[in-house]
Amino acid sequence: MQKRHLFLHLVLWVHVLFVLIFIKFTDVLMIGIAAGILIVFVWMCFSIRHAISLLIFYIAILPTYTWGSHYPFFHGLYFHEGVLILMAGLIGYLYLLHGPENPVSFRQNNTLNLLFGIFLVCCIIAALHGSFSNANFEIIGTEILYFGLYAFYFIFIRNYNIKHIHGLMILIVGISVVVSVEFIMLAISEGAVSSILINRVVTQQPHLAQIALPICVAYIIFPSRVHVKILSAISIVPLLGMIFFSQQRGLWVGVLFSVIVIGGFRYLFDQITIGRLIKYCLLVMLSFAILFGFFLLIDKLFFGSVFLTILSRLSTLSSLSTDASTNIRLGEIMRALDQWDNNVLTVIFGTGLGTSYESISIERAYPFSLDNAYAVVLWKMGLFGLIVFLMIYGSFYIRGFKIYLQSHNTQYKVIAASLMSGLAGLLVIALTNACIIRYRFIVIWVLIIAMIEIMYRDMLSSKTERHSHNK
Repeated sequence: MQKRHLFLHLVLWVHVLFVLIFIKFTDVLMIGIAAGILIVFVWMCFSIRHAISLLIFYIAILPTYTWGSHYPFFHGLYFHEGVLILMAGLIGYLYLLHGPENPVSFRQNNTLNLLFGIFLVCCIIAALHGSFSNANFEIIGTEILYFGLYAFYFIFIRNYNIKHIHGLMILIVGISVVVSVEFIMLAISEGAVSSILINRVVTQQPHLAQIALPICVAYIIFPSRVHVKILSAISIVPLLGMIFFSQQRGLWVGVLFSVIVIGGFRYLFDQITIGRLIKYCLLVMLSFAILFGFFLLIDKLFFGSVFLTILSRLSTLSSLSTDASTNIRLGEIMRALDQWDNNVLTVIFGTGLGTSYESISIERAYPFSLDNAYAVVLWKMGLFGLIVFLMIYGSFYIRGFKIYLQSHNTQYKVIAASLMSGLAGLLVIALTNACIIRYRFIVIWVLIIAMIEIMYRDMLSSKTERHSHNK
């Protein structure tokens, strides 16, 4: 065995030991989980894509420490930032050891490459700015960790190609379904009903449904095989359960918006006719009917608390100007941006990572973040950082629309439409929380951007080949 492979295995087993430190061997289940981890980590070392799949599974399935203690079937096993860093480091080492598994030139269609590179440089500059401004170093480290997850784009784009897109779609939906079952079990274990309303369980995990549900809807309404439609319909059930139990108003609005968008892609985008318009309206009506039937069914299981809970959460949307939560969030954004103090350089480049504001509510435990992803970037990285950040997602949509309009491959169109619809809802939700800037699921959001880029490059390559052949 070569020395570099021996070193790799040494890193691997140290990593495994690190993970096992956080596992309490209190029963047979934990021992089984530990054994499974050993097997999976051996499997992981043979491929960068294996390692990436394991990382996505890890960040999705395991809750954070706060909520991990509430999962009766997880005990001491939970998401740990140190493990995330070590796994990312191991993927980086595998990349250096074996080289990219999809070796394409970085110069090829480099708009997104350039934007991601500039954004990451902005993150480093913002971290240095925060350090020189005596900001909290612990917060700087945490924010660099999450902002830095956007660097996974380069790993994805260099290790996946068009042959892997379908498998990645299955991975995203499959993991989301598993997480939805897990989340529903958590909601029930938390003592689902309190008084006449259902208890609210708050975790980041329901945001995965924002991506997975539009994918399932797309495979149902677009032409696809019967078994794919059936599996998609089955997958929607637990996803809807997780969406409901999350009681996140932003998620409800985002998912509804995504379904409307995917329906628009299917029936209205190519051409608008009376027949297509009728089909679109029928799809919207059918969606509401299915939702009503679903909620009616689980309402029976919770003794009439479901509809009361929904009405209680939705009633706040009709009075946002007087809603305490909304006013607190807006107040926090204004306090954070007040730190600019009319300084032109601060307006352009931000206050730096690690900065915080004086909280106006005892309940708000994170004065270094805001419940608006765009406001966080604007505050800490300035107008320049926000523009670059928005250009990344803008380029994603430019490429996605080009695939949908120009590709001759039906599956490309379905995938592009579903991913654009899912991410559109996520960008709406980002107005109410920091899901695209401070969640560990950034790895998955970046994977979606990379998938569109991979399809876009393949489409351009196919066009070039056809053009050359015609000559």
